[in-house]
Amino acid sequence: MINKFNKNPFQSIRFPFYYLECIKRPGKNYFLKKIISEDFIILILGISFLSIQPIIHAVGVLFLLFSFWCIYEIGYYENDLIAENFEKAPVLSSTYKTYKNNFNIWTNWLWALLFAFIGVILLEINQIGQPISQIDRRHLLNMHTISLWLGLLVLVRIIFYVYNHVDKKTRVWIYPLLQTCKYFSFAVITSIDIVSVMLFASQIFASFINYFTYRFGEAGSWPESIPQQFIRLMFFSLLVLFTILKDGNIELLTNLQVIFILLFCAFKARHEMKLILQQFNFIYQDKV
Repeated sequence: MINKFNKNPFQSIRFPFYYLECIKRPGKNYFLKKIISEDFIILILGISFLSIQPIIHAVGVLFLLFSFWCIYEIGYYENDLIAENFEKAPVLSSTYKTYKNNFNIWTNWLWALLFAFIGVILLEINQIGQPISQIDRRHLLNMHTISLWLGLLVLVRIIFYVYNHVDKKTRVWIYPLLQTCKYFSFAVITSIDIVSVMLFASQIFASFINYFTYRFGEAGSWPESIPQQFIRLMFFSLLVLFTILKDGNIELLTNLQVIFILLFCAFKARHEMKLILQQFNFIYQDKV
């Protein structure tokens, strides 16, 4: 068991994502490049796009995403602690040993609660569909939704704990559960449709392929040659095609949500598609 977590919730005060940005992945601007420009956009396209007040809904989802990542960040911290104590050659950042004792899990839980309350209130405003001045304030804090979300955060924490405490090969099969929680957790407290399911499934599948290659590859590092963005685009396109063939609903091709998702995926995959086209050869050109 790892017992190096800070016990005193007031011993240090840290803003959320400090560990993620400055210690786990220093200099990579992970918060902006991954959480905002990928996870958040996927959630907007998957669920906020369907809302009657998409802007309010999107802001609410953003706060819930912050809440989620406050707990996910605890898993990252725990992952580094376990690597330091049990791995023969742990991969830790240069800033890890300097700042590791300043991380406070209870502060992250408090931030997660605060973000959750704000996010749920905004989703309730969106659901009611009336001007804020006309809404009964007593109806804004839906304790049922709050309870569901906190239950999901506890579940995420448990899954990440199990993930961190098993060997690296076993982690491969738990990783998809963590990725599923990232996106389908929101389906518990807000509505989604079949297009949302296809988008989330495509994202999870592409991430899993990348992680699988990382764990079972010989390099021992994240594979830069895996076209993850293109895999997501291809998988989503195939799911759309299969749905059309199954239901005969050709109108899915003109669905605005589908079009925006395809444009987003194609934009993110543009460099990978360019490289794939550059590498295209007929077999008589094979130099192997």
